[in-house]
Amino acid sequence: MGRLGIIAGRGEIVDLALESLRGQGESPFVVDVTGGEVLERMSWVEGVTLGVGQVGGIIKALKDQQVDRVLFVGKVDKRLIYKRKRLDLRAAKVLLSLRDFSDDSILNAVIKELAREGMEVVGQKEVLADMVPGPGVLGGTPVDDRVMSDVAFGFHMARQVGDLGIGQTVVVKDRCVVAVEAVEGTDETIKRGGALAGPGVVVVKVKRPSQSPLLDVPTVGLKTLEVMEGVGGRALAVEAGETLVLGLEKVARRADEVGISLLAVNEEFLKEWLES
Repeated sequence: MGRLGIIAGRGEIVDLALESLRGQGESPFVVDVTGGEVLERMSWVEGVTLGVGQVGGIIKALKDQQVDRVLFVGKVDKRLIYKRKRLDLRAAKVLLSLRDFSDDSILNAVIKELAREGMEVVGQKEVLADMVPGPGVLGGTPVDDRVMSDVAFGFHMARQVGDLGIGQTVVVKDRCVVAVEAVEGTDETIKRGGALAGPGVVVVKVKRPSQSPLLDVPTVGLKTLEVMEGVGGRALAVEAGETLVLGLEKVARRADEVGISLLAVNEEFLKEWLES
């Protein structure tokens, strides 16, 4: 088996993944696409800094290090696709081959490009399995029927939005969708929803039905709760078995402190609750 490569973006998930891998005895080679923030912060890691649009350079760096498995972690700004001057020839060719610029289309194209070079993409949930909760109330203020009604409504609406390839998150209040995630990301979606509907919003985040389990796994963490606290959010519900809750115990404790209900739900859990 060859070396593990990491394509590292921004966010707490990067640090957690690298520490977890070190505990597993791995010595990953990191391609830092943040401009060098990751390698500066994690000084023990070997790697190189490249732009996310330098696909040819990234593949060459990975091959030079005998990488045969690649893990993607961290946030990458999708708006790069509108800044063509930052793309190398190989990245431009990949984008030109796409029928659209949805997350699934871009990520699946990346998987195929790496496979052509003999590299397999591994899943985030394999590395951070202890941060993927099963169904249940994880912490925070006890939920009531009104909250669960919004959670159930938001869950099914988020599934439909995800099926269109738009995003993973919806913000709901009184069974009305007030914000839908697009390219701006979860935090900005929550801020917009809170500004529109005021305190008491419910945030629901799910896996897109057609989404690859290898890339862009739904992720929340302390930052998500911080943003929700800023808008007076009432509850955060994620899809059970499909979402990474970064630092799960810390997030649950923080939810208790700030009075935000934290749940992991699926269709079975919601059905049992609403029928009880």
